[in-house]
Amino acid sequence: MKGNGKKVLIVEDDLLISMLEQRMLTNLGFKISETVTSGEEAVDVFGNQHIDLIIMDIALEGKLDGVEASQQVRKSEPSVPIIFISGNIKQYEDEISKLSSPIIKISKPFTSQDLSEAVDQIFS
Repeated sequence: MKGNGKKVLIVEDDLLISMLEQRMLTNLGFKISETVTSGEEAVDVFGNQHIDLIIMDIALEGKLDGVEASQQVRKSEPSVPIIFISGNIKQYEDEISKLSSPIIKISKPFTSQDLSEAVDQIFS
């Protein structure tokens, strides 16, 4: 399977979307390490666990948005892959473009095919 047990951190404040992402990623062979709703939680979890992939919304609960949380995560692990899934990707294009690769952007609404193709791009 694609994920081959790789550990994923999901950062999403919409419970239904989070559940959908969990199901899609599990079906692709990933192990969901944790699901959090804020940028602060994401940074904390990342600092305490080995994470192979981050699925990141941009508009989140708390003080840090997804881009800011990604910037903090990348300070400690510059090469961790991040897939941004958000309804307002275009609004954050400039900030996202400043992050080093690997980065993939998916606009909401999205399909399991969109996520599968993004994972293929990152891990191929």
